[in-house]
Amino acid sequence: MGKFSKAKRQRSLSGGASSALEAPGGPPSGDLSAAGDSEGGLPGWLGCLATVLEWTAGIGLMLGCAWGFAWLTNEIHESTLYFSNIKEVEREISLRTEQGLYYSYYKQLVRAPSLRQGLFELVRDNSTEHPDTINVLSRMNIYQEVLLALLYRYTWFGTYLQPIYFYIYSVLFLNGLLICGLFATSWQLTGTPLAGCLAAVMYTLNSMHTTRLSSTHALREHFSLPFLWLQLFCLSVYFSRASVRGSARERVSLLGAQICCFLFTLFWQFNQFVLLLQSLSVLTASAIGFVQFRKAFAFLLTVAGSLLLVSLLQFGNPMLLTAPALSVCLSGALSVAVSRRWLLPGFGSAGRLARLSRVACQAWVCLLAFAVCQTVL
Repeated sequence: MGKFSKAKRQRSLSGGASSALEAPGGPPSGDLSAAGDSEGGLPGWLGCLATVLEWTAGIGLMLGCAWGFAWLTNEIHESTLYFSNIKEVEREISLRTEQGLYYSYYKQLVRAPSLRQGLFELVRDNSTEHPDTINVLSRMNIYQEVLLALLYRYTWFGTYLQPIYFYIYSVLFLNGLLICGLFATSWQLTGTPLAGCLAAVMYTLNSMHTTRLSSTHALREHFSLPFLWLQLFCLSVYFSRASVRGSARERVSLLGAQICCFLFTLFWQFNQFVLLLQSLSVLTASAIGFVQFRKAFAFLLTVAGSLLLVSLLQFGNPMLLTAPALSVCLSGALSVAVSRRWLLPGFGSAGRLARLSRVACQAWVCLLAFAVCQTVL
């Protein structure tokens, strides 16, 4: 009997040891809540759910703010001109000053026998500055009218909307994208969609001071500024610390910034002044160490490439080739490359005097390259 109880005691001890080996340091088998808390499953699910809800609510707020701004602007325009109750010729007359000129090119492309014939007439236009023959695509920024005419002719919009309504609704849609860009930029910089909602609401409530959209639809700025705000959003993502080298976040944000910068440059004749300020800001930030050299170099090449490509599309427009923004971008990119290679290695570990001397050298290289670019261009 004593031997039997001793053997039973040994088996129970060996079983306990084996169970301890199977789950070392684990909680008792009956305490499931403790097991879940130790593995972090429930808080992880809650965090994922909170992130999904935040993104869903943020995107919903962004789209709602964009729709609200477009709707409010359209209502102001309608109540001011009774736009839907007047004749088509009166709607066209309501496009005052240069708006009527821009819309006439769009209407000419829509009513041309073919889009190719309409473009040929714009390239050899003898009615705008009669008796001289000019290239309208080179003289003015009307590629947005070309794109809208292309969409109107070859999509189903042409069967449901009159040309002027399609034109105005397209402008309203683009300015809805402006609100989306403003919302997303504020969200990115603050980390909360409430900041984006506040920025969009304040922009809408102060629309009489922030935009002329309710009374002037065909101005170049209404086609261009939406892409400026989208570019700022892409740049805020690109220059953030979360965009590490070679990551998909960095590549996608840079690509978005390049596309938006090109469209912003293409649609507005005053693009060079905004791009000049952006280039000087990024160049200064890179010189004092706030922006990485490789990111500043990529941005400056993006701006320079946009200016050169738009100049090519406008048949060598000299206003863009001789713009100070292009010279600053080319000289700045050269100075950043030289500084990164020879002048500023180990910038972060250098002393204050060494930093100032190296920044002065970079500024000297930039000014020298700027003078050369201005002389050549």
